[in-house]
Amino acid sequence: MKQISFKKKNGIYYTNSLLAKKMISLLKIDYRRSFKLIELAIGEGHIMTYIIQEFLNLNKDKSQNYIINFLETSFYGFDVREDAILICKKN
Repeated sequence: MKQISFKKKNGIYYTNSLLAKKMISLLKIDYRRSFKLIELAIGEGHIMTYIIQEFLNLNKDKSQNYIINFLETSFYGFDVREDAILICKKN
């Protein structure tokens, strides 16, 4: 059996899609209500991206202004790697 490695040479661990989705489901987020998310080691933003996608899918009926305001005031991510932050923003 092939072992999957989530660690890069520099000691960074990546959360694969299956684990990210499981972790998110444990948060029990109500995407139709107001919430805030702070991710202190956001990396390239895999977890944050899934949460934002789910928020957008479940709030298609909301106004564009509501969605923009919510995204700009409810999601915060930090990382020590500037290159990771740039990739996260692109995603």
